[in-house]
Amino acid sequence: MKCIVTLLSALSCGILDRIWALFRRGWVMASWLDKARDNMLRYSSGQAWPAVMKEWSVTGGFIDSHSINKTCELCDNEGLRYQFQITNVLTHYSLWVGSTCINKFVPVFVGGRELLGEEKEAEVRKIMAAARATSRQERAKSVLAQLKIKAPDRFSDPKWVANLDVGYSASQLKMIAVLCKSHRITFNSGDFKINTRKANVVDQIRLLEPWQYFNMRDAIPKSRHKQFDAWFAAKRTK
Repeated sequence: MKCIVTLLSALSCGILDRIWALFRRGWVMASWLDKARDNMLRYSSGQAWPAVMKEWSVTGGFIDSHSINKTCELCDNEGLRYQFQITNVLTHYSLWVGSTCINKFVPVFVGGRELLGEEKEAEVRKIMAAARATSRQERAKSVLAQLKIKAPDRFSDPKWVANLDVGYSASQLKMIAVLCKSHRITFNSGDFKINTRKANVVDQIRLLEPWQYFNMRDAIPKSRHKQFDAWFAAKRTK
């Protein structure tokens, strides 16, 4: 009998925990929606929900804080890295918000047509991807600017910046990584590109030590990761 009571008690606790989790999740969701709605109404001309959503639009402005410490000014959710600017066309208020709130509350237009559902989500992902790409390029340019000061004999040529979009050879990026380390410059290979369309660059990658390859892997197109991962896995076993 004692065992049965213990079992029933454990089951009850488990059920109560699940009920509490569901309740809390629903409360958090309601709280998030209420905050976003209240803030949107506060900075809008109209007072009828959801009509006020039509007053807002995405401007294309964004901020990359480079750390997860920003807050969405619409729903007050914390822990954002990327913030996107939205503006009210009637009151001219601007807010910096997360992509989730854009998907939920802010109309997105392309060619004068409002996007809905999956189309809207795809466009928001496109906006986010463009923002991340711009942020990566800004960081890469900052690295090159610092190297131009620290090693002007190697980095004074404007082609270093001009070739950012095209990509570098593996040897060039390896040199950048080495000099960044020696000059204590923050280096992230994902901010750069290695141009694997050239056969000699592919050969350069294959000549890297495994640790060098994995340090620079983020600069290599994702479509080539599987190929090079297999190459270096085989190289390690030799």
